Amino acid sequence: MAQITILLCDNNQDFLKICGEFLETQGYHVRRAASPEEAVDLLENGRIHLAILDLRLVNDADEKDRSGLQIAQQYARSIPKLILTRFPTYQDVVEALRLDQYQLPPAVDFVDKRQGFQHILESVQAAEAKYLPLNWELRLNWQGNSALQILAEVEPALLQAGLVDHQEELQDHFRFLFAHCEQVTIGAPLLRQPGAVALPVVGFNPAGVEGQYVVVVGRAEVVTEEVSHFETAVPPNYSARFLALRAMHRGARLAAAAYTLSSGRLEEIDSLRQAYWRYPVTAVLNLIDHLYQNNLSHWHNAARPLPDEAAHSAFYRRWLAWPEEASPEWWQNQLRAIGEQAQRAHLLDTFHLTAVQLTCRLPDDPVGELLVLPNPLRQSWLPPLTTWGLIHGRIDLDRTLGSVRGQSWVIDFSQAGPGPLLADYVSLEASLRLDINDAPDLWSWHRLNEALSRAEALDSLPEVANLPAAVDKARQVIGHLRCWAAVQARAEKAEYEQVLFACTLARLAAFDPTQRYPRQALASFVQGVLLTAVLATAPSAPPLTAELPAAGLEGLWIDRDNKVVWVEGRRIELTPQDFDIITYLYERAGQLCERKAIVEEALGETYDEFDPEQSRLNSAMSRLRQKIEPDPRQVRYLLTVRGHGYRLLTEAP
Repeated sequence: MAQITILLCDNNQDFLKICGEFLETQGYHVRRAASPEEAVDLLENGRIHLAILDLRLVNDADEKDRSGLQIAQQYARSIPKLILTRFPTYQDVVEALRLDQYQLPPAVDFVDKRQGFQHILESVQAAEAKYLPLNWELRLNWQGNSALQILAEVEPALLQAGLVDHQEELQDHFRFLFAHCEQVTIGAPLLRQPGAVALPVVGFNPAGVEGQYVVVVGRAEVVTEEVSHFETAVPPNYSARFLALRAMHRGARLAAAAYTLSSGRLEEIDSLRQAYWRYPVTAVLNLIDHLYQNNLSHWHNAARPLPDEAAHSAFYRRWLAWPEEASPEWWQNQLRAIGEQAQRAHLLDTFHLTAVQLTCRLPDDPVGELLVLPNPLRQSWLPPLTTWGLIHGRIDLDRTLGSVRGQSWVIDFSQAGPGPLLADYVSLEASLRLDINDAPDLWSWHRLNEALSRAEALDSLPEVANLPAAVDKARQVIGHLRCWAAVQARAEKAEYEQVLFACTLARLAAFDPTQRYPRQALASFVQGVLLTAVLATAPSAPPLTAELPAAGLEGLWIDRDNKVVWVEGRRIELTPQDFDIITYLYERAGQLCERKAIVEEALGETYDEFDPEQSRLNSAMSRLRQKIEPDPRQVRYLLTVRGHGYRLLTEAP
């Protein structure tokens, strides 16, 4: 059959030519490789259905040469392979036929070359019948997207080389998954995520009976990981009521998994994002009820013991994709970059961030009030230990499906497994707050943020006067969601908000200061900054120093009574010598203070004319700079005037 592509690899050019021509006369498409390197390249990058590899690809005379078997063991494990040789040994056969994680051996058969081409053909046909049940008559009806568009969604690099192979490989996955059908109709993606898309698929068998499926197509490693989580983490009896894994097919670059829709109709199903805008609020609340009472209850009731601190921290770092290398200065710069771009987009009139507080003015605030909020970076991001169970781990507006009848489904099981129950509530609230802004109304959202923060309990929904209809709808949905968190997860308000704080702050890490964002996308980041600042007023956050003057919040200020220096809201503890030096410089702020004067007047020591560098002074100034500068690599306050002395600035540039 012309559709089957065989990789034939042998270092004997005559055998390669004659055997390849023979297989082609039998209707197969043959790709030839004369070396291990060529074979690996075709297995990893080409469209190959079956591989025939000579055992000795490097040296036929070397009894220890097992290069063909080694390739079969190490590359493209999902592709069935035949091993060719004239001298098979018992050990070779055992190694070749041992099953792997795909329940497929490195080689599906061991073929003796001495038995001729007809014997090779029979082995190929047997492997094809057993391992390649592809429906070549299947009609693929693409609606909303083409195969080319799906490839672009999954990995744009697939469009650059071997495009025809990749398109055919994508169709092969459907030919395998729907071998029982005569036609499938593929709709527009339900979900787009890095490396994969989820597609609604309707299949018709030869009798015209319809079946409905959700098919995840993506990079092989992405789909394989999701299926692994589904098979090991989804609770018992869940598949019978919602989604059941029907089959998975893996190729060289791509893989696909088909889930059977156990209830509902695809034509009635929307993502929660679509449902939020299309359905009345009562229908959205019914959907939320079903999601937590009927759907996720199967997960959350599977209790898990609390982990130790290391496992707790490791979960949140993985779940939030926490930027491991981010320093306090990095976070400060990240928030400042958001504020600067927001000002250029006229989402903020003013924005100023110090180590202690954030001040800004929202253009849609009717009274033009200057907001003074805590700097959210003052609060620890790691949430406390809370009740653990089995969680989905990816509940948001796009990975949750619903119908107007009030049914719910979840897709994308890549994070399913043990975790804090609050993750499945907070991730949806964060998505509602940060992803639902069709028309940015930051002032109204800020009022809602503050009202929810002031609520006495997690399950109490505050009234907020004169909210726009869209924001009030969010208020009702968030309130409903929080009630379920209080009931099902037995969550307290403080711990819930600490998880929400971490989840929102992690979203801000995705901001790229080198990019320019459309106004709507940028508004989500601004909303995130305002939300984290409001959440930082929680009791667990360190209190602001009310008596600290503006100079101590926004620049450098000396509290002479307590002999303490404040720099951008940070309390700096200094040695007596450090304090004497900085007090001397502070009294002469902005002026050049020569080295001799500092030594004699500030330290009360004799200036050594024969040591103009005054190495002790150098060390003292270096230590002082390390303490007071927010970033010692970018000096802002204690400046060196080469050859003369030092100048202290008290205002941040």
